[in-house]
Amino acid sequence: MATRSKNFEALTKYFSGVPSGKKALAQRLIDRESFLLGEMLKCEANIRENGVKETYQNGENQFGYKESTEFKCYIAMQKNYIQIIRQLSEILPEEAAEELDEFERIVGL
Repeated sequence: MATRSKNFEALTKYFSGVPSGKKALAQRLIDRESFLLGEMLKCEANIRENGVKETYQNGENQFGYKESTEFKCYIAMQKNYIQIIRQLSEILPEEAAEELDEFERIVGL
């Protein structure tokens, strides 16, 4: 997954100036961000192809539409992704925090 690895490398480089006490935390968050980004891209492709709802049938005569499992999963991952981005932005070094444009570009804000 090229986007995922490119994003991982960019974030790792961007957070290289984090104080050593926060470096391990930043790396774990970057790992989670990269994983979630890759999984969200897969979900997005599936949602584009199949839509956000799916049919269900309970018994012989009860059927209809419901929110797709893929879409529910995507929404949950998106919430976690946003939380990780917030956490990463909170541990940015002061010099980097002043120039958020690059961070926002990397994470797609």
